Amino acid sequence: MSYLVLARKYRPLLFSDVAAQEHVTRTLINAITAERISHAYLFTGPRGVGKTSTARILARAVNCTAGAGADPCNQCVSCREIIGGRSLDVLEIDGASNRGIDEIRDLRERVGYAPSSSRYKIYIIDEVHMLTTEAFNALLKTLEEPPSHVIFIFATTAPHKVPPTILSRCQRFDFKSVPTAAIAGQLDKVLKEEKIAMSPEVVELVARKATGAMRDALSLCDQVIAFCDGDYTVEKASQVLGVLDAELFFALSAQIAGRNTLEVVRFVDRLVDSGVDLEGFYAELARHYRNLIIFKLGAKDPSALDIPLSQAPRYAELAAAFELEDLVRSLQLILRFEEIFKFSGQQKISLELLLVRLTLLEKSVNITELISRIESGSSGPVLNPAAGAAGGGRSAAGNTAGRAGAEAFSGAGSGRESSVERGPAEPVAGSASEPAGPAVELPDNEQPLLAAGDLRPVDLVLLKQLWPQVISRIKLRKLSLFPVLSSSEPARFEDDVLTLTTKGDPYNLNRLNDSTNRQIITETIKKSFGLDSLKLEILAVESSIPVQPDRAEESRNPAAQSFEQLCRSDPLMGKIKELFDPELLA
Repeated sequence: MSYLVLARKYRPLLFSDVAAQEHVTRTLINAITAERISHAYLFTGPRGVGKTSTARILARAVNCTAGAGADPCNQCVSCREIIGGRSLDVLEIDGASNRGIDEIRDLRERVGYAPSSSRYKIYIIDEVHMLTTEAFNALLKTLEEPPSHVIFIFATTAPHKVPPTILSRCQRFDFKSVPTAAIAGQLDKVLKEEKIAMSPEVVELVARKATGAMRDALSLCDQVIAFCDGDYTVEKASQVLGVLDAELFFALSAQIAGRNTLEVVRFVDRLVDSGVDLEGFYAELARHYRNLIIFKLGAKDPSALDIPLSQAPRYAELAAAFELEDLVRSLQLILRFEEIFKFSGQQKISLELLLVRLTLLEKSVNITELISRIESGSSGPVLNPAAGAAGGGRSAAGNTAGRAGAEAFSGAGSGRESSVERGPAEPVAGSASEPAGPAVELPDNEQPLLAAGDLRPVDLVLLKQLWPQVISRIKLRKLSLFPVLSSSEPARFEDDVLTLTTKGDPYNLNRLNDSTNRQIITETIKKSFGLDSLKLEILAVESSIPVQPDRAEESRNPAAQSFEQLCRSDPLMGKIKELFDPELLA
């Protein structure tokens, strides 16, 4: 007899054999016992977790002639026919290859016929989400009111692709991924039946590699048995399964903690020379940092981390070398860099860049501690002293700049002025141990036009007198406004409302009434004269009537109206108008 793979040989035959799906099997057992069997079921969940196996068990249970309980006897004629795939009353259909409306029409015609020898006629449609929309529509009426002797059982890995009209007509059961411990327990039972002595470390390695799929675990176990040929070691199992050795990540983390940038680059070279899949390594690197964070948070149970017991002491020791904030920042960097890495044409260089950046990350500093050190005049280092190590390649100037930036931040946060220049860090102004430095000076175009002792009131006369200087300041902010404002002058100033008069040229009016330009003019006047509030009005000399913003030229030139509408509706055109200040000639 030909060899039967483990995944087929040990397919569940009873509800109790289905691993880690008690929420499903218990409900089905109770329904069969109470004879409350639905006409349609939908089994959803990842691959290899027991959806189709449970459907077959349910089909045998409802048609079992022994009637010994909710579980099928697997001995009667009906059970043996269903197990052997010979039953005329249990039809298993592949939704991917029978997805058209013609196949569903044929199914609808056969539904009306009574079972040949069983109590129920059962249709199991696997991967039901592959059916076409027309096929689903053709199935609706039959699914809503099927004959009393028909049961539909649908299985899918993508329930979101099943129409809501189908979902609402079925009892839905969501299968979950099988935990690693449950997979390892099932593998132990299988290996005992096969009389194979495999170490717990290898079994756990296979279970973790299966990532929640029991069928995958049995298939991988077949591979390990064939490759190891009786010598079941972790090294050989890792080789055939493509699992990266945890020592790689422990060594890499130690180099990152020691800030050895050159060594992490050489580490990537060794990975590539060994033929390691870099994408697989990247995924395991993120998982490794996640484990470090969990250990740093105080986790003690390795099962919560899905790692072998033997690795727990190493993780605990390595996590102690990092601060929690640094681990979180590192994992954030890894996750943000993932998309760049995956779509890069130079994945080796991208990985080298990531690891170098992880190595050069500054250690996190508590702000409260930083401020207290500065205020107390402590001479101790504020940031990581190892940043200037030869292996890290970080110069002392880098630390100096980092301290200067931190001191500037702390000075601002405490309400004191600070000054940071290129080069050595300056002491914080206002510190008890250092004399106060000079006050920060404003740029010339933002200082008041009136001297400190000048007590003249700000009125229309003063505005007219200093208007040329105001225009010069506005020119520094936006050159295109200078010729427009040169033909304008203050006409009235009452109750914080300044009225400017200008020639009735539509272009000038349009430019002055532009919202951005009005804001620039208003802010410059307020800063120049120390005004708290100011409202600006624009008057045309000919009509002396306030012109509504952005309407002067539109009323006279249809082309200008179309251009302005385009600028308001299209952000790109609006940006072009703001940058280049175009003049519409026709």
